[in-house]
Amino acid sequence: MTSPVTAATGHINNLLHAVTKLKDDNYPDWKFDVVMVMRTAGGDLYNVVTGKISRPEDPKDPSNADLIKNQGIWDTLLGEGIAIIGLTIDPTQKEFIRESTTAFEAWDALKEMYEKDSTSKRTALKRKFYSYQHDTSKPISTYISEITSAANALKAIGIQLTSIDITHVLIYSLLAEYSNVATVLMTRSSWNRLTVTDVSAALREKEARINATGSGTTEPASLAFMAHSNCRGPSGSSAKCSTCGKTGHTAKRCWSSIRAE
Repeated sequence: MTSPVTAATGHINNLLHAVTKLKDDNYPDWKFDVVMVMRTAGGDLYNVVTGKISRPEDPKDPSNADLIKNQGIWDTLLGEGIAIIGLTIDPTQKEFIRESTTAFEAWDALKEMYEKDSTSKRTALKRKFYSYQHDTSKPISTYISEITSAANALKAIGIQLTSIDITHVLIYSLLAEYSNVATVLMTRSSWNRLTVTDVSAALREKEARINATGSGTTEPASLAFMAHSNCRGPSGSSAKCSTCGKTGHTAKRCWSSIRAE
């Protein structure tokens, strides 16, 4: 006979308010939240919803009391699953699951919608990730979250990204307001071993200092880093740039020219 199905034990309703509502651009975050809710609820909820456990059947003894009990538990879990999915998606997403009659049909419908790879989706997600624009009017936590979410969206369709790939984008997309912390991070001997947590902590500390002093500029940090490196010139060169008029570098190494390009 099929192994017993275990009922969920968690208080699902108390967890749903923390789930990020599914919209067009946040499927990885929504999926993470929903999986956490189902796993926290316990039992076989997650396995039933994702189709890993099928409804218990025993053709030889369909009236067996234990079988009927397991079927009842399975049916209850399936109902809880469809409720979790339906209550945690934005109204604009309901069209994708409206025809679904079970939780795993709804789960698979959303997975097909957002995890299916395509050339256009791949291109759009790569552009969003690698060309992210830092907006200093928003908290640095938003900057970090949106870049890591874009990375997760790429991973969801099979694009391989390492922690280093993500930390590089986090650093090079910064505005020059964060140029000093970007310079420190990029010149560390452990530069290629930085984690997202390392960079995030450094950026949060920098944000706190900026908020305390109220200073800031709007040039990309990658350009500011090049300016910082190039303007000094070899051995304290006194060469004068014909582009910007400053000393310490030549026009060929001027960050103003790089920015214009």
